[in-house]
Amino acid sequence: HRDLHSFPTRRSSDLYYVLGYLREMTWVKYRNMHSPHPDAGITFHLSEFVEDDLNEAIGYYNKAIMVYPKDNNAYYRLAFIFYETNKIDQMVNLLLHALKIDGENINYYLFLGLAYRKQNLLDKAWAEFEHAKSFMNSQEFALFESGKLISEPGKSETIPKNFWKKKDPLFLTEVNERKLEHYCRIAYANLCFSRLHKGIEGWKTPQGQVFIRYGPPVGNSQTWATISADMDGIFPVNYSKKVWRYPGFT
Repeated sequence: HRDLHSFPTRRSSDLYYVLGYLREMTWVKYRNMHSPHPDAGITFHLSEFVEDDLNEAIGYYNKAIMVYPKDNNAYYRLAFIFYETNKIDQMVNLLLHALKIDGENINYYLFLGLAYRKQNLLDKAWAEFEHAKSFMNSQEFALFESGKLISEPGKSETIPKNFWKKKDPLFLTEVNERKLEHYCRIAYANLCFSRLHKGIEGWKTPQGQVFIRYGPPVGNSQTWATISADMDGIFPVNYSKKVWRYPGFT
């Protein structure tokens, strides 16, 4: 492809972003995918074949930021990649840089809180979530603080005032660990399930709401689409699917 620096700054940033996103989606699609061979009883794991796509995605996103430092989408995608590949120091450095560019971006603070929680720096994580709340409007703040997103579907809309206090597992610590976990789940939902091109926050998506309510699955996988034939010449299609496994249900 042509040297994208020859295009206007924002346009070249968008093109780098699209190239990065295409590579990232290839990595996302195959990293947890396996291809079962029904006759041989063999399962092929495909993650090792997409490492180049991952590295190319990171390179393109970095170029997008380099030519247009306010490219929020590129920061979001890089933060996701660093979190999923356990490169938390790089995630922290990225977000601290992003906040210098856009110091009122709520998600940057949420993602930074999530990263600090991953590093077991609970006080720093709590502080970043407090920063995020300071930029929320009244509706965002009310939803963030309430237990509505984790209450059982169909139950009363009324959340008792002592909801989070009753769930605090360690009363003697300054941080309510269960509430911190709730904040982290919202941050993760926004990091992983937001539909950036449609402006939809991750916590609003079905995947995000399942994650916030039940937490991370104990296992997950994605299967490859297959077509097989039976003796009658019928060709049933087994579509590709993602499966989250929780104790007692999937």
